[in-house]
Amino acid sequence: MSAAAEAKVSPGREFWLRRRGIQVRLFALSCLAFLAFPLSVVHDRNQALYVGLALFVLGYARVVIRNTPQLHTNRAPVTVAVTLICGLAMVPQLRYDWLSGLAFFSLVMLLINCPLRWWPALVVGHTVVFVAIAVGLLRVSADSVVILILLIAITSGVQVAIYNQIDTSMQLLQARAELTQLAVARERLRIARDLHDILGQRLSAVTLKADLAARMVDSAPDRAVTEMAEVAEVARDALAEVRAAVSGYRKVSLAVEAQSAEALLQASGVVVSVRGTLDDLPEPIEECAAWLIREAATNIVRHARARRCAIAVTRREGRFILEVHDDGVGAGLTGAPPSGTGLTGLAERVELVGGDLCVGPRDGWFVLRAELPQTVAPMVKG
Repeated sequence: MSAAAEAKVSPGREFWLRRRGIQVRLFALSCLAFLAFPLSVVHDRNQALYVGLALFVLGYARVVIRNTPQLHTNRAPVTVAVTLICGLAMVPQLRYDWLSGLAFFSLVMLLINCPLRWWPALVVGHTVVFVAIAVGLLRVSADSVVILILLIAITSGVQVAIYNQIDTSMQLLQARAELTQLAVARERLRIARDLHDILGQRLSAVTLKADLAARMVDSAPDRAVTEMAEVAEVARDALAEVRAAVSGYRKVSLAVEAQSAEALLQASGVVVSVRGTLDDLPEPIEECAAWLIREAATNIVRHARARRCAIAVTRREGRFILEVHDDGVGAGLTGAPPSGTGLTGLAERVELVGGDLCVGPRDGWFVLRAELPQTVAPMVKG
């Protein structure tokens, strides 16, 4: 991906891009462990090769670090060239053992550093050069040449697979964002349609009757008063219908919220399990539990960066127990439990129905646990 394209990515896409780039960096640097073998035979040949290997390691590390997490941006062309020259200079001393390792490391550097459009030419040219060195300079056997070609092919395949994984992850993230935007737009259209159906006719009637009353103020004042009374009646009816509609939008169901939370978390890449019976609760208790699940799912998606989540509902000794577990960043917290506007609102809701709320890390999970009464009516605070 080019530097210009990198600058245009969304914050969420940029986060995942950096995360994948960091993974590539760690993998590429961990490959330096394979230099242990040529290092072990240096003392039998030329002590000066220690310097050459050290320069090669530094150059390789600089190329990898400069081109991650923003991959394929050609940020270290001079370092690539100098490192390759340094590596090739050691081939006459370390022979084929070093040549095969150099083929791997040099290809990793080239494919990480260079833009994607250069890859086919780089792989072909790299293969030709190293086979020519193996045959013309080192006079290796045909079997060794085949092994060298296979090594180059496998290294190329791994690099292509890593890039395809990054690209697929970015496309999936973009698709999820677009689906979220479409869902929000569809819900807005539905609400707008319902409000139009409710208010359109009523407001038209209000407008007509108000105009009629205005024209009759002088010629027929009694009729004007009647029309204005009807205007007030129509306005009251419209207000009642709007309130009923809004109340319907705001009413929450535990089963529906559990399904919505499961769909939202799965769309965010979280593995979700839901256990327990979600019905047969008084309306205030069900509404409180539904808000708990909604807020917990929202927090997991926005803050936790979790991979797994479990929603469990149990009934014991006249209490309704709701637990939401996730293995996100909150699972490793120590000290005082987290606080925030959302959690404060949940605590108030739970307190109003006579329940208890506990939030914090436990046994490697971050747990939101609420104990609610199954039959007690909500308490009203003055």
